[in-house]
Amino acid sequence: MLPLSATYAIQADQILRDAPIGIAVFDISGRFEVVNPSYCAIYGYSEEELLGNSLTLVFPVDQQQKVLSLHQKFLIDGGTLGGEWQVVRKDGAIRQVLTNSACVLGSDGQKRRLVYVTDITERKVAEDALMRQKEAYRAVADNGRALIWMAGVDKACFYFNQPWLNFTGRTEAQEYGNGWTEGLHPDDFQSCLDTYIAAFERREAFTMEYRLRRHDGAYRWIIDEGKPRYDGSGEFLGYVGHCLDIHERKEAEAKIQRERRQLYAILEELPVYVYLQAKDYSVRFANRLFRERFGSPNGRPCYQLMWQRDKPCEICPTFRVFETHKPELWEANRPHEGRTYQIFDYPFVDDEGENLVLELGIDVTERKQADEIINHLAHHDPLTQLPNRRLFNDRLKQAIAASQRSHHYGALMFLDLDNLKQLNDSEGHEVGDLLLVEVANRIKHCVRAVDTVARFGGDEFAVLINELVADKIDSTMQARNVAEKIRLALALPYQLDVQHQGLAATTVTHRCTVSIGIAMFVNNDARPDDIVNCADIAMYKAKKAGRNTIQIYAPDGLT
Repeated sequence: MLPLSATYAIQADQILRDAPIGIAVFDISGRFEVVNPSYCAIYGYSEEELLGNSLTLVFPVDQQQKVLSLHQKFLIDGGTLGGEWQVVRKDGAIRQVLTNSACVLGSDGQKRRLVYVTDITERKVAEDALMRQKEAYRAVADNGRALIWMAGVDKACFYFNQPWLNFTGRTEAQEYGNGWTEGLHPDDFQSCLDTYIAAFERREAFTMEYRLRRHDGAYRWIIDEGKPRYDGSGEFLGYVGHCLDIHERKEAEAKIQRERRQLYAILEELPVYVYLQAKDYSVRFANRLFRERFGSPNGRPCYQLMWQRDKPCEICPTFRVFETHKPELWEANRPHEGRTYQIFDYPFVDDEGENLVLELGIDVTERKQADEIINHLAHHDPLTQLPNRRLFNDRLKQAIAASQRSHHYGALMFLDLDNLKQLNDSEGHEVGDLLLVEVANRIKHCVRAVDTVARFGGDEFAVLINELVADKIDSTMQARNVAEKIRLALALPYQLDVQHQGLAATTVTHRCTVSIGIAMFVNNDARPDDIVNCADIAMYKAKKAGRNTIQIYAPDGLT
């Protein structure tokens, strides 16, 4: 892990606070140990309501035991834990969130589960809560009673006010001169005197922090501010100073530093790319995942680091954030590696007031590929890869709409293979599947690229011929010619190579015929279901007519 500089520590704190994703840490029992404001906003709970509570709080009752078991199994056995979950907000609203998990070690050596949630919601309440917490820290440090002291030109103190004496529990006589130094913490004694004497010699104001023993024996951190005193003629009289008890502030600062180190560690372990980009394209901060993937920024521009370009992109979504000060969500492709990234851009202002953009990048390549596969499976026949009934119906609706605009006819053909069952019974379904694949290929070679060939299941196929001519007789002849071309192509012998496990490959020779029914349509005179039914009726008439024939549906009969 890289050293935590003060600048990066502050940036890490702000990054987590302003991050548009929810982040939480759970112990082995499933109790919340750390939650960020975005996490609270997603679930509708405050930090106080979540800390110490079980993670099952945000899950439906019927899922709580399963979620807790998965959480504990993840920390004990390892593996992965993430994905989409249904959760319940405090107000009862059901939300869907996408999560991912990482196993991290706490300062006590115990395993924790780090979780990030990408459902981003309102963060204002959390930010206000954090601001109030910081204001409370300042109030603790600033509102204590001042301890006043005065010293002469000889550096010896000659006055202490009552709050000082009440604090130390000593008398004025005990504190006079250098007696007050008896209450200094041994570790602070020398540095305190060095600062005090050096300022005296230069007649300069000073501020120092040290630990002073209280009346109960406890050492308390105080801040001491001293200024030189002069009389009306400008003669140096000595020093006056006031002290404030900042012990709570010092402890709070130490806690904040510990939290910042923990937050920085969380940023380092987040399974997303986290980085800050400036207007000059330079990357100012990057977490471990970013550095491992793209290299250390070292002030280099993003277009060199991430996209291997010599100059900025012509259209940069990130720069819209600088202009609009509103978040952006976009996708970026790296063609040379075939990866796709989803980028969350968020306006960010650092401690020096510079406008930056906080960017969170997630590699969604596998998810996009899975979506494409799922979409393909939902609309295509898995055996022949032809469009299925759902996609065919969509294409038919489009063809009807096109016909309405152009007034050109279209044709829908229903095809049913003759005697496929006998092949399945004699040679097995594996051979029958080979025949169906070859039939699909032959049909596709008989139609244009703009036409649609689909398989409805079993031995049924459908063909949609788009944009024929406006004349009914001519368009019907065109459709019959295509159907005849298909019929002749499917009637040619098939050589089906079969490979049985453990046996030598064999070739099955088969002949197959097809019965075809055609329904013509124009404009939007008929609904899609009606057109399909007409083609189906025509196909069954073709079978009854002796098979291996073509029938065209007409309201007054079949031809």
